[in-house]
Amino acid sequence: MRQAALAAAIGLLAACYPGGAETLSDLDTVTTQHDPRADYASIQTYALPSSIEVTPSPYGHPLTIDHSNDTAILATVAANLDKLGWHQVDPATVTPDVNVMVAVTATRYREYVSYPFFTWYPGWTGFTGYDETWGVYYPYGGGYPTVIDAGSLRIDMLDTRAPNATTKQLTAIWTASLNGVIGGSTQSMLDRINAGIDQAFAQSPYL
Repeated sequence: MRQAALAAAIGLLAACYPGGAETLSDLDTVTTQHDPRADYASIQTYALPSSIEVTPSPYGHPLTIDHSNDTAILATVAANLDKLGWHQVDPATVTPDVNVMVAVTATRYREYVSYPFFTWYPGWTGFTGYDETWGVYYPYGGGYPTVIDAGSLRIDMLDTRAPNATTKQLTAIWTASLNGVIGGSTQSMLDRINAGIDQAFAQSPYL
């Protein structure tokens, strides 16, 4: 179901552009969520790890992730946090107001589908005796008509000012999710990710 949903989502995104998506960036999405009860105005400091963590996806086949751009991506995150007037601190010496975590997932999805051959070739004599209720059955599992390589970059802002000792939880007060189809050069991927990070902060004026 997840694979079908992803394929459908890509199709819907492509449909938003006349003639279909023209570049991979047309398929990128940026989603942000936040806790409206959080006191963002009082945040002054943040801590940011020096690496991007990999989170596995329960669906599809995990892809090897290139970490060569981690420093550049984290620098973009830090630059946007600095623009808010916040200051990065070393959590080993100073307790920050928020911890900002960055994680990535890269997955290959394979969608195995039957297609409605009657509606694809209506009236063809080779399908005489069949109608639109018929499809195609594949008894073998080696073929996947649709293959999508998709990646997600997630940024979580955790409030360290009020840890819940009872539930042993920190509250996430802001989350940004950058999702898109993986492809193009390394520089192109970096440009798209950095643009997505900038967009995530731009659409979050409450920070």
